[in-house]
Amino acid sequence: MIISGREMAHKVLKKLTLTWPRVKKQPSLGIILVGENPASLSFIREKERAAETVGIDYRIYEFPYSVSTNNLKKKFKSLLKKHTAWIIQLPLPRHILSQEILDLIPSEKDADVLSAHSWLHFLAGSKILPPAVGAVEEIFRQYKVKPKGKTAIVVGFGPLVGQPVAFWLAQQKARVNVINEGQKKPENFLKKADIIVSGVGKAHLIRGDHIKKGAVVIDFGFAKKDGRFVGDVDFVSVAKRARIVTPVPGGAGPLTVAMLMKNIFVLTMNQK
Repeated sequence: MIISGREMAHKVLKKLTLTWPRVKKQPSLGIILVGENPASLSFIREKERAAETVGIDYRIYEFPYSVSTNNLKKKFKSLLKKHTAWIIQLPLPRHILSQEILDLIPSEKDADVLSAHSWLHFLAGSKILPPAVGAVEEIFRQYKVKPKGKTAIVVGFGPLVGQPVAFWLAQQKARVNVINEGQKKPENFLKKADIIVSGVGKAHLIRGDHIKKGAVVIDFGFAKKDGRFVGDVDFVSVAKRARIVTPVPGGAGPLTVAMLMKNIFVLTMNQK
């Protein structure tokens, strides 16, 4: 079964618009963008469209690639009160100490759940989930996927997808293994998996002959191949064997953005 992340995202966003009567404070998103990474600009456009759909005010604060960690921290601190929620568009340039910037975001404004204190709240069972986790949870809920006792393979261990999804699956009592994109013979692991979640950005890393029939495959990867955007999963071959698979584009990505918007609403409603 092919999952339309766009349709699922539309339903989430539509439901958010119905919460407006309970929102006493205007939701407002601040976005920190450093440099002009084409992928980052594309992701920000997705977030802008979603914010406009549900009536969230937003503003992008752009900084040159050369900005230092200290200068970025100083400016960011002066901006924090301006919005009810914040995100730092990743990746930041290598010379910037990313976690120091992320840790400036108070938990009550951390829409991506990336600061150290927000992460601890998540591990302790907070209802504010990292957006990728929210997307996986929504897919599982709608398609009645029960992770308890299942073997799950998470490909990649990045802060946006791999880390939070792996920990969440473990919380759901799945048997979780993490492999990286350089794993030799990944099929030896993938063929045993009931659930596969990938987010490394390596085109067609996972093929149909790598998975067992009936697996649930969620693809957060985003790469360019032969002039078009594709995911970590070779969609055509995997779709023939998987019980559920998300396409790229139009799969997990739009749903993740919708879950980010949901976080912004919840964070805003919890603020006095």
